[in-house]
Amino acid sequence: MKKYIIDIYGADKGYSTVIDGALEALAQFSDIHIVLCGDEETIRTYLSAKNYDTSRIDVIHAPEEITNHEPPTVIFDKKQN
Repeated sequence: MKKYIIDIYGADKGYSTVIDGALEALAQFSDIHIVLCGDEETIRTYLSAKNYDTSRIDVIHAPEEITNHEPPTVIFDKKQN
């Protein structure tokens, strides 16, 4: 089984687009497992209204968003989560 780790904050149109895409991939491909990274409460709340195979999705709580404007030193020193 292939595992894909997806940052839910990585889309211009918001996290719902990313999560919906992940759920669509699960429906199309039986040999994948998805790990969603981001704010756990946000992800679980959104997923609660969806129908999907819960055994094929994991959530990693990562509450700190990293923007393109932050230097690597700030990211590694101050954003440990």
